[in-house]
Amino acid sequence: ASVAASNIAAVERSLQMAERRGAGESYSRIGDLGLHDEEMILSVWGPVVSATCVVMESASDPNAIDCVFEGVEVLASVTGNLKIFEALDYLVVVLSQQTNLSAPFLSSSSSSALLLLGRSDKAQRSLINLAHIILEHGDHLRTSWSKGVHCLVTLLSCDMVRVEFASSTSKRRSGEEGRTRKAADVSISFSPIASPKPSDASVGHYNAAREAMKKIKLEAVITKLANLELSSLLPLVNALVPVITKNGAEVVEEEEKHLADKSGKSSMKETQKRQAMALRLLLYIVNNNQHRISALWPWIFHGLSPSIENASTPKELVDMMVVGLLQIGNNAMSTRPQVIGDVVGILWLMNNLNEELFSSLAEGSMPHIFTIVQRNLSSIRLGKLCDAIISVLERMARNPTTSAVALEALAMIVFEESKIASANFVRIVKACGLFAVALTNDDMSRKSVDLIFAAHLKVLSSEKRRALGVKEDFFLFPDGSSSAQQSTYALWMHVVETIQKVCLESRSLRDRRDYALLTYERVVLCSFPEEMTDQQWIRFFEQVLLKLVAEMLDEVEDKPCPNLEKNVFRAWSLACLVLQTHYRRISEAGCFTQVWSALKVCTETYFKRNSNPITSDCAPHHLSALIDTLEGDEDFHAKFTEVIDELWSEAVHICPSIHHHQKQIKRVRSFVPDLHSLQETLHNVTGH
Repeated sequence: ASVAASNIAAVERSLQMAERRGAGESYSRIGDLGLHDEEMILSVWGPVVSATCVVMESASDPNAIDCVFEGVEVLASVTGNLKIFEALDYLVVVLSQQTNLSAPFLSSSSSSALLLLGRSDKAQRSLINLAHIILEHGDHLRTSWSKGVHCLVTLLSCDMVRVEFASSTSKRRSGEEGRTRKAADVSISFSPIASPKPSDASVGHYNAAREAMKKIKLEAVITKLANLELSSLLPLVNALVPVITKNGAEVVEEEEKHLADKSGKSSMKETQKRQAMALRLLLYIVNNNQHRISALWPWIFHGLSPSIENASTPKELVDMMVVGLLQIGNNAMSTRPQVIGDVVGILWLMNNLNEELFSSLAEGSMPHIFTIVQRNLSSIRLGKLCDAIISVLERMARNPTTSAVALEALAMIVFEESKIASANFVRIVKACGLFAVALTNDDMSRKSVDLIFAAHLKVLSSEKRRALGVKEDFFLFPDGSSSAQQSTYALWMHVVETIQKVCLESRSLRDRRDYALLTYERVVLCSFPEEMTDQQWIRFFEQVLLKLVAEMLDEVEDKPCPNLEKNVFRAWSLACLVLQTHYRRISEAGCFTQVWSALKVCTETYFKRNSNPITSDCAPHHLSALIDTLEGDEDFHAKFTEVIDELWSEAVHICPSIHHHQKQIKRVRSFVPDLHSLQETLHNVTGH
């Protein structure tokens, strides 16, 4: 039926050619064959090729074999020059079958395939003619690549051949026809069969197979594959993908129908070797066709990506697929922006791999991920690439071999000056906190904490720009969000909560916790958003300042340590200092009583659960300074006289030693009658 359809197509083409001849066009000269009537060739090629192939399959006489291969050469030359694609595909399919290197022998051992090749002169000549057609007429092949690549992959993956693919370079002038490209160097060497050791009777067959492979010039054939026209290149890529992704168990099951005795383990191993070689060949071809990546990318991505998440895919193959797709996708994004969505898909596939698979490919894929970050900072900060790339970087941070580069990539994202989506900012700050906890190196952990502080400065800078009337905001908030001030507060709160969590998560590492706590103090004391509601102040105290004190108190009870006690005191005194500094803003927001009530409960718990010299000697001074500041503000004192008196009584109840400290303060005031005026002056100068 296929031949009949081809004959019908040929007749139609011959009629079209006859019409052109009637218009006065001259005959064509084809190679060294002289003048040919193209209409006649187009009409009769089907039966001629069919007859030649039948004789090729059945001939055993040497003279008949010589005659048929001479005919194959003539047919290839004629049909190739006339661009009769169907005829060339037919020849390639039959020649591939005669080599004994294609299906159904996909999982047989490479030594067995070479032995079959070396035993048959017909198979060797078929291989030589097949290579000649690829070299001379490869641009005209279409459907036959599915058979041809099996032969080529079998040869390249056998134990006798060593293949090295070098890095690729591509140059392109204007236009497809005017391009000049230099394919990457391919190095192929041959070695004797080492395992299993051949018998004396088989040595001659292996040598014959080696000589046949040398005659076909594998380097030239592979280079030709990388320089095919696009109309032939796409079918080639489409033929390689199934060889790479086909499940080894399926191959074995299919071949059991053809071969009686098989070794399953050997079959799986040989199949994986062919898959790996086919993937290397595919990556080589694509990397030498970067100017065609827009056409090639969908075939590669949609062909390979399902195998990455397939549990039956060998680990080595998954590594090669992920690294190869990242490399190709990285180059494709510059010319095909829509590829970004597919790269996001690759990153999520990579992130969903189990720990063993991820660790094995982390080092190989990290350079490509770093380049993706370097080239697409704006897309990461504004687009959907952010979550995927940050998730992968977080896993890279846990790997000692990639943590430093992952931190550098994260720092580039943080310090980039372009606009950033608010949701992406939250995601990046969260990643900085995870880096600070997960990194095993103390210096890198501190750098991660510094990134959190840098993010905090970005928030404050944005608010100052808004206060100065700058219309362009540093952050891009989603449509329908609350006011810019409220949205900025949410970002600032997220930064503060992140550094607070770092202080708690780093509890087992003293130096890291001290540095995180120092940065936490810098963030809290540096500046606050201009506008904060009563609920925001209450949330800040309860969920950030006082929560840190409560968490640290639990830690001290579990594991008493002088350094931990000092850190609890720092956290509690910071809460007192914030209230002492911002009591006017808090009272104007109408939540001073609620804030003080929360601080009072925390202070009472602190004195009860953490009885030590630091608490008894230092804490009363901070508590007294807080209340004394409130009492020294005449306007505040006049408005909240009863509240301040109640504060003193509650403070004395919590800490009786504060009464003695209060007497000392009053004694000083008796000698400095203008103390209130001095305090007011200091407040006007310092703002505290």
